[in-house]
Amino acid sequence: MLKKLRAEREKLTSTMSAIAGTERAAGKGMTDEEKRNFDSASVRVKEIDGEINRIEEARALSVETAVSIKSDDDNSEFRNFLQGREVRSQSTLTNAAGGFTVGASVANQVIVSMKAYSGMIESASAINTSNGGDLLYPTLDDTTNEAVITAETDARRNGSDVVFGSINLGAFVYDSGIIKISNELVQDSAVNIESIVINALAERISRKLQKDMTIGAGTTAPSGILTQTTLGETAAAVNAVTGDELLNLQFSVDDAYGSKGKYMMNSNTLLAIAKLKDGQGNYLVSTATNGIGRTLFGKPIVVNPNMPDMATGTKPIVFGDLSKYMVRNVSGLSIFKFNELYQETNEIGYKASLRADGTLLDVAAVKHLLMA
Repeated sequence: MLKKLRAEREKLTSTMSAIAGTERAAGKGMTDEEKRNFDSASVRVKEIDGEINRIEEARALSVETAVSIKSDDDNSEFRNFLQGREVRSQSTLTNAAGGFTVGASVANQVIVSMKAYSGMIESASAINTSNGGDLLYPTLDDTTNEAVITAETDARRNGSDVVFGSINLGAFVYDSGIIKISNELVQDSAVNIESIVINALAERISRKLQKDMTIGAGTTAPSGILTQTTLGETAAAVNAVTGDELLNLQFSVDDAYGSKGKYMMNSNTLLAIAKLKDGQGNYLVSTATNGIGRTLFGKPIVVNPNMPDMATGTKPIVFGDLSKYMVRNVSGLSIFKFNELYQETNEIGYKASLRADGTLLDVAAVKHLLMA
């Protein structure tokens, strides 16, 4: 509203200046028409000044009467921000930027919503850091070493050295793009506006993040899991797999990881596998029942639309401990509000920004099936 009023005022004052300039250049007084135009513009400028003063006074009053929100009351604070009320948390950015760094409980709601949209994000592990500097994350594969039994009289033995490695995790910026919500919906106290905004933003970010976590090149995006897994089994066909080949893939992963293993594939591949039967005519894929998702040979199945279809040379299925894929989140989630950008349609815009990276910590933990 203020933006429109100020733009109108500037236009009117420019008109008044032009009339006065014409009169001075001609060295004569204003014509009757110029007087009417000048006076009309002057009256409207005064009306606009009054409207601007009233709006600014109302905003100042709302600041003075704002309810002080406890810093740990994240949900109430977030709702106040979305509805344009004053918030007193130190987590807010400048009012001019219209930004808000959400608190822990709201951020957790976003993460939960992202997991609901992404089986890959749900299965991966996560670490949160306060800044975006490069993070060297320690790695360890000690599956080939084991303890030994010694007699009491044996000299002290030296075991195999534990060899640690490290993987670098950076911070890529994910921008949800702007979602628009009507002012009426935002102002309706009966509507859970927090849930609407959180779900919309979470779905956008998770869709892109899951894609990068699956096939990202590691240079302009996180390193996707398919770019890091090693070969577990090669299918004989170019567009079909057998039960034996799936078992070979499963048992190609060391049981230290396989005991927590999951299959991951897209829905087209799952449909093809769901039609496979054993010698007694029983389907290999169990149906989801009592809150338990589909399983294959007793192992959960994660559906990821970014996994490729079965075709020559593709890697349509992986198996292993997907929690060995680490997602790094930096400084939480920031949400920005745009009050005036969509004023003509009586809407408010929101967008989210998240800095994240991801990589597979141990390439032995997950293996892929390669089509012929």
